[in-house]
Amino acid sequence: MDSIQNTSQSTCRRGRRICWRRNFPSLFIEAVSAGSKTVSLDTEWSVCPDYSRLKDKISMLSLGSVDYPDVLLIHLSKMKHAPSVLRMVKMLLERNDFLFYGCNIGGDITEIRKSYPDIHLAPVNVADLGTMAVHRGVVKRGPGQLTLENLSKVVLTKLLPKPS
Repeated sequence: MDSIQNTSQSTCRRGRRICWRRNFPSLFIEAVSAGSKTVSLDTEWSVCPDYSRLKDKISMLSLGSVDYPDVLLIHLSKMKHAPSVLRMVKMLLERNDFLFYGCNIGGDITEIRKSYPDIHLAPVNVADLGTMAVHRGVVKRGPGQLTLENLSKVVLTKLLPKPS
């Protein structure tokens, strides 16, 4: 592994290592490009409720892949230049050789568009895990059925509670 300065680390609720390095996005993209080209995408809204300037915007964007051991965690509510960071994410999301997946990924993309309308985000290849589970008969549509927490319980027989 290469040596990179200015690294901070913590552990997410799922036990994966989370870190931020100055050139982490390019390392992440390089690893995924050479591997499966599949990336998980998730957004959070209530990470830092005290940031009133971003009250109606997503707080955090996370990207993960089996091809890279760390989660790319972009804390938008703490960035003064979140739109410029999202332009880089836009270039990644609009690559037609990548597949982006998540639970309610369409909702996440809609929230990114609402939060940052100047970005004009138009992802190319997305897959919603909840919709796929319904089509394959794993779960039925209904309240709470298409969440990552429920899909983890049904498919993996693992509990993945989301802190409130």
